[in-house]
Amino acid sequence: MKRCTKCGETKPVEEFNRDKTNKDGRCSRCKACRAHPTIRAKDRQRKTGVNKELFNALLIVQDARCAICKCPVDNSASADHCHDTKTPRGILCRRCNLGLGIMRDSLETLTRAVAYLQRPPASPLLIEITDAMTEPTRAVLRSGVVLIP
Repeated sequence: MKRCTKCGETKPVEEFNRDKTNKDGRCSRCKACRAHPTIRAKDRQRKTGVNKELFNALLIVQDARCAICKCPVDNSASADHCHDTKTPRGILCRRCNLGLGIMRDSLETLTRAVAYLQRPPASPLLIEITDAMTEPTRAVLRSGVVLIP
């Protein structure tokens, strides 16, 4: 059991998000209190420097759509920012924000990823190998048996 610092209620530990920066490994406010729009906006401003007014303005400019994939977004979307300069860049859906984070905001890595998607290295090789295969070999591969010499 843990007591929420916002509402003062004592709740099961599962009602608190994980936070490895705290001693007990959980947030100090319960999930219900953290979900409140005002709290979410304050957390966003603290983490990204994007205040509520800027976030709402960006939502209007972006027509309430993710700046990358153009899927609809709402107030729970991510405020993307440069981690080096802390400059706001736009509003992203969770998927696109995670994608940029996984690629470490590296333009070079993202460019290589685009090139990879346009021409995967295995494609020409697989076409060449399958064209050279005999029908019995194809039947074995379709059966799921792995051939290792």
